[in-house]
Amino acid sequence: MYRLIIADDNPETRETISEYIEEQLGLKTYQCENGRQIIEIFNSKGADIIITDINMPLMDGFKAVEEIKKTCNCYSNPIVIFISAFTDTTNLIKAIRLGAFDYFKKPIDLFELHASLFRAIQQLQTTPRPPSQAQVISSNFPRPVPKLCSGIIQFPDNSIFGFFSEKMNQIVNLATAYHHDRTIPVLIEGETGTGKELIAKLIHYGSEKETRPFITLNCTAIPSNIFETEIFGYEKGAFTGADTRGKKGYLDIAQGGTLFLDEIGDLPIEMQIKLLRAIENKRFYRVGGNKEIEIDVRFIFATNRDLLTLIKQGKFRDDLYYRIATGKINVPALRERKAEIWPLAQLFLIQAAKRKKKDFKFINPETLKILESYHWPGNVRELLNVIENAVLLYNNIELLPEHINLPVDTGLTSSIKSKTIKLDNFELPEESFNLREFEKRIIKKALAKFNWNKTRVAKYLGLSRTQLRVKLNRYQLNEKC
Repeated sequence: MYRLIIADDNPETRETISEYIEEQLGLKTYQCENGRQIIEIFNSKGADIIITDINMPLMDGFKAVEEIKKTCNCYSNPIVIFISAFTDTTNLIKAIRLGAFDYFKKPIDLFELHASLFRAIQQLQTTPRPPSQAQVISSNFPRPVPKLCSGIIQFPDNSIFGFFSEKMNQIVNLATAYHHDRTIPVLIEGETGTGKELIAKLIHYGSEKETRPFITLNCTAIPSNIFETEIFGYEKGAFTGADTRGKKGYLDIAQGGTLFLDEIGDLPIEMQIKLLRAIENKRFYRVGGNKEIEIDVRFIFATNRDLLTLIKQGKFRDDLYYRIATGKINVPALRERKAEIWPLAQLFLIQAAKRKKKDFKFINPETLKILESYHWPGNVRELLNVIENAVLLYNNIELLPEHINLPVDTGLTSSIKSKTIKLDNFELPEESFNLREFEKRIIKKALAKFNWNKTRVAKYLGLSRTQLRVKLNRYQLNEKC
């Protein structure tokens, strides 16, 4: 497991950083309050990463790093991240000369620090280690994470968006560009569960502290007979049973902010022309009203359907399509960006464990193989649900294969075939065949494969724990043999 030194003379700062790293990444941290203590801890316990303030009593962060680097070789040289309340040019230049991996201005953005640590771990994994250290690789990071294109964004509603591939990094950059022009409608296309609403939030919030409303309307959730009143609202007495005070519609509620129309492909055809007019004219009438209302709304749309096909079928207006697709983002399915499965699963695991007060810290390599073999028809949302379910039902440091509940008729078929005993060309011997002896040998091989972890052996052989125990007793396999 990688070890970090957190140095700051402000106890609140170092405790906040340390707690976040231990809870979110499961890494070991040592805290200290000055440069001398950095050197003492590094010499006695070692460290892979040092996160240090610059200005501290007794010895500053620069001096401590200088002293450590004098005694380090290419194997033991730690990654250094500097933090400071100041960003003057002199400090920045000195940090660069000392080989700083990153530099953060206080107060620290923990999610930016998280992304920086992902990159730091990636660098550690690709740095040669002496034989004694080669085996000591954190299970939290079983493989290199994508370089320079990963990050974690937290929105004001506490929802989190993680991106860990070059393709998703491009989408983040595109969404950020759209954020700066509220007049451009944006269409987000992608399969169910790919994270289209999170992309919409990124367009709305950008990198700023956006306080204007983000309003979501799912077009599949509203009956067609009340769609018009939901979007445009109505005046009092507009129809039988109408609220005597009237009602504001979604366009009113979203004034000054963003209206996100999810599953726009399911918008009733008769409503499409009315929505088009509102978008183009930037004004509308409430149902039963004669007062024209101006709107100041950013429009974002999402769909999991092929709108061009719907146009050919006469189910979607082409003029509306070309209006809402002024800006366009296509979110790839999770199976098309498999490199993201591990970091996303790790992020979901740590977040779920924290909420449910469980011990999970990292993902077993065999579990990761299962996750990466699956085709994820429900995409990121399905991955999140699988991890959440595992954390709910189990409690362990490591997420094991038996914790994962996936459909049996899945994309694992090809993977399963490659691991199945091939019986097509199997010939039975002429003499009698001892089936029990054959079963005993299979169980012995499975026990060896999983180092006598009976839970995993039972899972592997498709047995319950009770069934496995009976067979172990029958074949006298209760001791390692």
